Amino acid sequence: MLRKLAPTLFALMLLVAVPSAALAHNSPGWTMVHTEKVQAGPYTLYIENNEWPVLAQKATPYHVEADGGIANLTVKYRWVPGPAITAKPVTGQLHTDPGVKDAFYLLRSGVPVAGAWHWEFEVDGPKGHATGRSEDFMAGPPPAFPMWLGWLVGFYPVYGLIWFIFREGARRRRAMRLDEGARA
Repeated sequence: MLRKLAPTLFALMLLVAVPSAALAHNSPGWTMVHTEKVQAGPYTLYIENNEWPVLAQKATPYHVEADGGIANLTVKYRWVPGPAITAKPVTGQLHTDPGVKDAFYLLRSGVPVAGAWHWEFEVDGPKGHATGRSEDFMAGPPPAFPMWLGWLVGFYPVYGLIWFIFREGARRRRAMRLDEGARA
């Protein structure tokens, strides 16, 4: 019985292990490769990300830290397009990062189009309300291949293996039935 289930169990292990390993790199231990300092009134914010330059429509995690910690701070952000870009600003609120002490975390699909953008922050905290703006940054063109399509195409061998296992199982069951019918 175990010999019959072994290929199926192996295929299931692959289906679970491969995506898990791919997702494991999203840990907070990533090395940040770019840090930008933004002054928002009495608050100094540091925007960090692990990919530079950023690409349009590509999710990139950001950590936002503040001098003196983030306790009692509420931070709203906006990505504002440059004058040559016809796009709407992207807005939201930063939330604490469960994996990194004293940091906000942001993971979004990225700026919608390539070109010049900048951050604007609204900070509310014990020192009052303040706003700040980053330097312009250039967002590169979006990745040529959407991530979901890459996963779909990359898993073709696994789909073929699963199909083969089921076809082989059906062939073996049919052969056993024919063999048992011949003995009767």
